[in-house]
Amino acid sequence: EEKKEGEEEVVEKKEEETKADIMTVEDILNVDGAPIFKEWEMEDWALVQLRYELFLMQVAFKKDVNDEEHPGIHESNIGFYYSKYFRKQLNPKFFGVETIAELSALVADTVQWEAEIFGTLLTCEASDLAMFTRLTESCRRIRQRRLAAGDESARLKIEQLALQQPVAAAALPLPVVGGFQKGGVVAPPRYGKGGGKNWGKGGHKGGKW
Repeated sequence: EEKKEGEEEVVEKKEEETKADIMTVEDILNVDGAPIFKEWEMEDWALVQLRYELFLMQVAFKKDVNDEEHPGIHESNIGFYYSKYFRKQLNPKFFGVETIAELSALVADTVQWEAEIFGTLLTCEASDLAMFTRLTESCRRIRQRRLAAGDESARLKIEQLALQQPVAAAALPLPVVGGFQKGGVVAPPRYGKGGGKNWGKGGHKGGKW
């Protein structure tokens, strides 16, 4: 048992070193003459998009609601707001998992939960795409190291549908009774303040990386 604990400590140390090395990269388009994402596969693009979208959703929600009593989105409303901001459905099964909690675990370096309220660990600007790229590459390298060591639990089961594009706005269903629509964002009765009055002013729309 002590030997196993020692091995786990070595693995954790190597993973922390990997994260530190990646986060020091200044030019993600030139790492030894090639972009940092040169070895990415579909799964990595899906995860970098997920990181960015979830981050933007939290930033946009806080700006739209502008209410200290509602600092973030409740877990039960994640799918609702995701579909309204990005005009597509957030389906955990496309990422090989069953729940929003399991989906969040795939991007645990970006997402945090506090008393069932969705938030983000990041403090960067929305324009800092390099940050999300570094995080994704760091996780890719750690995942590849685990797979090489025989850890099949690290293998992703992400489908191509995870990279789905937004549907046309006209195809969206009408707001549910009790909600309201303003500025392109529909708010359920629980959060009836703000309603998206600032969304669309220079922000990210559509969820395309």
